Amino acid sequence: MKRKVLIATISLSVLFVGVVSAASLWGTYKGNNIIRVTSEGKQLRVGDVPAISYNGRTMIPINMLNQIGVSYTWDSKNQTVDVNTQNVTTILNTKNYIIAADIFKSLEDVGEELRIVSQVFDHTVTAQAADIPLRDDFTKRLNNAINSYNSMVDNATVKMYGLTVPEINTILNQYNESINDLKANLAVVNKMIETSYKPDIKFYEDYVTLGMKTDALITSGTELSQKKYAHYINLSTK
Repeated sequence: MKRKVLIATISLSVLFVGVVSAASLWGTYKGNNIIRVTSEGKQLRVGDVPAISYNGRTMIPINMLNQIGVSYTWDSKNQTVDVNTQNVTTILNTKNYIIAADIFKSLEDVGEELRIVSQVFDHTVTAQAADIPLRDDFTKRLNNAINSYNSMVDNATVKMYGLTVPEINTILNQYNESINDLKANLAVVNKMIETSYKPDIKFYEDYVTLGMKTDALITSGTELSQKKYAHYINLSTK
């Protein structure tokens, strides 16, 4: 038997290959409807024989699956194909590590944004005490940071990875608590600016206590983000 193309019936759920099928949508091959094969939205290249629909089953040339890491050897004597999916597992693991690293890098960025807001509030209080009032859109600064935080919370990928990587939710919870503290600080800062209030010792004690708690939460979140980012980057390069 001449070696041309080996056709394999593949379970899509196992090989993570998306298939779009419709009657003659992509043309026909020897009387069979051609099936377009994609992997994560990217179309796989077609060689001399395309994937087809045959007797209600999707038949994919096994050499096409080289593009997603499937390797194989052909035993012509025994008419047997030995499929090796180890590369697929490696590719998927590497991709997952990179996605996780990206999430933690984004979490670090959110933490740094919250840190800047906290620092601006501190500078404002200090300047007010020295009769040097600062003018800034404090509400806008905090809202921008909150929007960045909410984007992470609402992100479908972050939610999915949060089910198996608990540090993601730990960091988000720390940031959420720090945001509530910053909202309280914002009310104080705006009142100071509006009334030209000069802080007394008691005010400083209360503000500093809350500020230290806020900064500790933000620092804990950013440091954990940095640690986990380095961890997953290291895994992705192995």
